[in-house]
Formats: sequence, structure tokens, C-alpha cells
Amino acid sequence: MGQACCHTPDESTGNEIKTFSTQAENGPSSTYPNEETYQDDGPPNEATSKSKETKFVEPVKIEAEEPIKEVASRPGEKLVGEWITGKGKYTINFNDEGKLVFLETSSPPLELTGILIENGEWFEAPIVDRAKENAPFGFLRLQAKDDGVFSSFKKSEGSPWDPVGNLATKA
Repeated sequence: MGQACCHTPDESTGNEIKTFSTQAENGPSSTYPNEETYQDDGPPNEATSKSKETKFVEPVKIEAEEPIKEVASRPGEKLVGEWITGKGKYTINFNDEGKLVFLETSSPPLELTGILIENGEWFEAPIVDRAKENAPFGFLRLQAKDDGVFSSFKKSEGSPWDPVGNLATKA
């Protein structure tokens, strides 16, 4: 913050009025409530010292109506990482296009992958096996839970989700 000074002639007396106001360093000049104004009649003497005028305005505290909220993270960010379940290990990352990608590789050659899409509290994806020329494998849904990820699988679109599922922990 800096101070700006303006010299303006007082039309009624012909004397100069100086106004100081705070201004933002990186923006347009603006006057704030802590503005100081005084009239300058030249060098002080007995005749002019009586006409000096100083005006001070107390700063005003401005309170926000609502607290400032943290910037929200990207949807699905809590799912990103390498995860381990009783059935294996998988990773979830954002690709170059900003899409959330599931990937699980295991033996026999199995490379399961899918793009996760937000659906309410879940992230869901049709899963394909890249090791078998993107053959459909099933459907996966994931949800962040405490320090882990809960997953549920179904083989076909019309089937119900596995009611038990798996809880993965960070690798």
C-alpha cells in the first residue's frame, strides 16, 4: 500500500488543499476511509494558524458475511494414487486430458483400464482389458472412504453391484 497526494485549490479561499489517501500498489487509485485532509495556507503565522483544518476519518473494519472457503480440489482427487486390496494392486491418476484413469495390471497378462466418471458419491467406469484388444471386462465403481478407497464391481451393465466390494489401502 502507498499514499497518494492531491493538491487542489480551494475555490472559496483560493488556498491549496492537500488530500492524502491510501492506494493499492497494483491497481487503480482508490480512496479509503483513513483519508486525511488539511488546508494549507502557506507558512504558519498568527493569521493563518487559526484557519488550518485537519480532518481524520477512522478506518472502518469490514467483516465478510461468510467465511472464506478453501478452493475445492478436482473431483476424484482423493482417489489418485496406488492402492492395494486382497485381490491385487491398482493405480488411479489423471491423464493429460484431465480425465481420471483406473489401471490394474496382473498375471496372466491382464491390463484392466477405464475412464472414471463422477456419478453422485461414486466414480464409475466401464472396464476393458487392453491386453485382449480392449475386450469388455465389466463395470467398476469407486468411492473415497477415510484413508482408503471402496470399490464394487459388476460383470454386465444390467447386473447388480457386488454388495461386499473391496476396501483398498494406500500402497
